Amino acid sequence: MNEYGYWLDSRHTLKETERLDALAQPEPLWLHLDRTRDDTRQLLKSRFPHHLVEAALAEETRPRWQYDPDGTLLLIMRGINFNPGKEAEDMVSLRCLVNDQNLVTLAGQGLKSVSEATDKLGRANDGSNTWLMLGEILRNLVRGADEHLKRLTEGLLDMEVSWLENKPDLRSPILNLDRRLLSLRRYIEPQQEMVEELTDELEDELAPEPLRLLLEVQDRMTRLLESLNILRERVKLLRDDMNAERDAQMNKTLYLLSIVTALFLPLSVITGYFGMNVGGLPWVEDPRGWLWVSALMGGCFVLSGLVMWWRRWF
Repeated sequence: MNEYGYWLDSRHTLKETERLDALAQPEPLWLHLDRTRDDTRQLLKSRFPHHLVEAALAEETRPRWQYDPDGTLLLIMRGINFNPGKEAEDMVSLRCLVNDQNLVTLAGQGLKSVSEATDKLGRANDGSNTWLMLGEILRNLVRGADEHLKRLTEGLLDMEVSWLENKPDLRSPILNLDRRLLSLRRYIEPQQEMVEELTDELEDELAPEPLRLLLEVQDRMTRLLESLNILRERVKLLRDDMNAERDAQMNKTLYLLSIVTALFLPLSVITGYFGMNVGGLPWVEDPRGWLWVSALMGGCFVLSGLVMWWRRWF
């Protein structure tokens, strides 16, 4: 993962030796650091409250926020993993420390939302600040999840069309899609709740500009969560339709077997009756006995079929 730093006013890229001194300067600064490096902790503790630094560098994290009275906000979120060879649902953790002067983002591997923010920063002409950069990163974070969800939606649409046309066996693809959606919801739902809680709690603390950015991110995450829930409902409807089709086919087969069993039941009674090894059975000595029994069985078969047809059983 590449580390970098920018003066936001001049878009000047900082060298590694300049970063420690840059945090103490009045110009707005953005540093993106690898949280797994040993010197990252020392660098952050020189400029940020220690308890926020320890929370930002923790190994296992969940979406959370913490606001310090000095105006520093800790924000931990997760983004879609677009790294080669990785599953998109293996979300990448992004930890942010931001105040009016500095923005520090931390990640253990590459994150598309951060790289897109650097590209936009390089093309921007208007002035920027730490809160605007944070808002751009969070917007990219949500946009990446939205793009991934659209691809999953297209895959589900293909399965729906295929099911309506050919009725193939889609149990394995549906199960895999439902697992991926459940994994996404596991991270997106608490993030949406976290951002909503953050905006409610800090409405009077934050300046209008960062508050507006957080409200925009909250709205986008709410719409993303709604789209995710709708997609899960579509998966459930498709699965229910597949189960109904399977049950109908099974019921049809069982019904056919029941009809066949009912037709041959009188024949079984007759063969059982004439198969008894006792004296006095009719037609035992009659050369035409087999014909009489066959005629009796045929008549019972036809009569059973007519009764079933009259009762509209088939």
